[in-house]
Amino acid sequence: ARRMNKPVDSWWTVIAIDPIAARLVPLLARARFVTPTRLTLTAFALGLASAVAFGLGELVLGAVLFEVRFLLDCLDGKLARYRGSSSPAGAFVDVACDMVVVGLCYGALVAGLVADGTWGEVPLIAGVSLVTAASWLQLYRDARHGDSDRAPSSGWLARHRLKGYPSSVEAETASRARPLMLVLDDLQW
Repeated sequence: ARRMNKPVDSWWTVIAIDPIAARLVPLLARARFVTPTRLTLTAFALGLASAVAFGLGELVLGAVLFEVRFLLDCLDGKLARYRGSSSPAGAFVDVACDMVVVGLCYGALVAGLVADGTWGEVPLIAGVSLVTAASWLQLYRDARHGDSDRAPSSGWLARHRLKGYPSSVEAETASRARPLMLVLDDLQW
């Protein structure tokens, strides 16, 4: 299981995705028709569907699609590392798809909230999108300096492969959580 994981990763990935991936990747590795690229493209399609759902005000559906997209987005790299088939081209396609989908989802989420008259949530979503952008810039800076996969040298974070700062993954997940809470608050139990 260790060979499929990055040396350091986001908190959400380590806590929520890795336990699922540890069970799925060995199964996916046996199915030759399942490739990292196909997982990336499937995640991209789910991300586009998530953006459409957000734009239509279907917040729960959009959030569920987004999180399933994120699982597949993590599985593509984990499968590539597990099979020993990681490549710079695959990593580029993965990040490019992430940037397009996440940007569209933020825009659609704001558009959907504005259309529903939920203007009060727009500053929250805008703020979280800025955190995501800042995290991507940090990732880019770290990659340029060779620090992107370096865990803290000691302590609890190092033992658990966790980054020492929130990443875009946590910001993306947080941006989906608030609209979900609004919808759940409106449900009549």
